[in-house]
Amino acid sequence: MKMISHMNILERAEFTDKIANAIMSANKEIERGCAFNEAVEIVKQMEYRENKYNEGDIAI
Repeated sequence: MKMISHMNILERAEFTDKIANAIMSANKEIERGCAFNEAVEIVKQMEYRENKYNEGDIAI
């Protein structure tokens, strides 16, 4: 059964935008691996916020 997300569409869009920006920011000075690591950290933040919603620590 699919887990129902409590994060709203704007929050998901914000995180998606951050991930895309982290990956696309890779240029000559920044290696792709660094951009990937930054994107992974953003996903971890998103999962943390989702867990807080599920625990009821953040009001919807």
